[in-house]
Amino acid sequence: MTELQHDTREDMPTSQGEFERLIGEPVSTRTYVAKMELTARQKRDLQDVRKRLIEESRLMGESAFYGWGAGKDAIEGPSVKIAMAAVRCWGNCSVEAMPLQETHDAYVFTSRFIDLETGYTLERQFRQSKRSIVYGKHDEERKADIRFQIGQSKSARNVVLNALPEWLIDEAVDVAKEGVREKVENYIKANGIAAAVDMVVRGLVKAAVPEPLILTKCGKAKREALTVDDIVMLRGCLKAIQDGAERASELFPSADQPKHTDLAAKARDVAAKDRAALKPESVGDDIAADAVKEIAEQSPAEFSPDQEFAQAIRDAKSEAAAKAAAAAADEAGFPMPQLLADKLEAMRVNRAGKPRQKE
Repeated sequence: MTELQHDTREDMPTSQGEFERLIGEPVSTRTYVAKMELTARQKRDLQDVRKRLIEESRLMGESAFYGWGAGKDAIEGPSVKIAMAAVRCWGNCSVEAMPLQETHDAYVFTSRFIDLETGYTLERQFRQSKRSIVYGKHDEERKADIRFQIGQSKSARNVVLNALPEWLIDEAVDVAKEGVREKVENYIKANGIAAAVDMVVRGLVKAAVPEPLILTKCGKAKREALTVDDIVMLRGCLKAIQDGAERASELFPSADQPKHTDLAAKARDVAAKDRAALKPESVGDDIAADAVKEIAEQSPAEFSPDQEFAQAIRDAKSEAAAKAAAAAADEAGFPMPQLLADKLEAMRVNRAGKPRQKE
C-alpha cells in the first residue's frame, strides 16, 4: 500500500459516528454499519464501475432510455431502470425514500442518495399529481396505485441522475442505444426498413399514440421518412409506456390537446352555469371524463363564483398571483380583503420559517 492510498483510506468514514458527522444527522446502525465496514476495506474503482454498467446497459437495450417532446424540441433521457443499474454498479451507496408529503391533489416524494464511501448526500423532491391520466382498463383504486408507483420511481430516478457522474449515465445510455440499433439493423437486413417502421408504429398505436403524433415527434411528414435513429428512439418510448414508467401523453404531446387542469377549469365553468350540461362532450373529449367526474361528485354550492375566487386566492403560489385573484374577485363584486391578507401573511411566515433546502 502506498502512502497516498493509506491517506485516502483514512479520509473515508470508517465508523457510524464519523459517517453521521459527515452527513450531519444520525443514521440507523442496522442499515449502515456493515456497509461502512465494507467501504473501509474496498475502495470504489471507477473503471470497474464503468465496465460493469456498460455490460448491463448493452443487455438492457430499449429499457434504458426514452424520448419526450417533439420535432426540434425532442430530447432523450435515461430511464429509471438504467438509473437503478448505475446505483448497483456504483456500489457503497444508498437510495432512500424520505417521509411522504401529501396534499389534496398531489404526492410529494423526497428521495435521498447517500454515498457511503465519501459521505456525499443529496435530496431531491418530485411532485406526482393524483389526477394524472392513467390509460388502460383499470378501476380507480388501481389507477391511484399506478400513479403512486410512477411518482416513487421518478423520484428515485431523479436523485440518482443528479448524484452520479453525468458522463457515466450518458455513456450507459449510448451503449444501450447501440445495442438496440444493432438489433434494428439486423431486422432491417432480413425484412426491410418498412417492416421495422410498421412494427414500432403499430406497437405505439396500440398503446394509444396516434400515428400523426409519432411522425410529429420525429419531425417527419410521412412514415416512409423515418430513419433507424427514429426507430431506436421510438422503441425506447414504447418500452417506457408498456412498463408504466411514462404516459403516452407526456412522451407524445399534442399541441392542441387540452391539459387536465384546463379541462377541470372548464368543467367548473360549465357546472356553475348549468349543472345539467356537465358532460364530457361539453368540456372536451373523453380525456375530460376525470375532470367531469370530479366536479359532478361535489355539491352544487361549491360552484358559486365567490367560492371559486376564494379557492383561487388559497391556491396562489405567489403574492402576485394571490393579489391578481383578489382583484378579479373584487371586480366581479366579491371583495375578499381579509382572505387576501391572511394568504399574504401565511406566505410571509412560510418564507421566514422555511429551512434552506440542499441543492
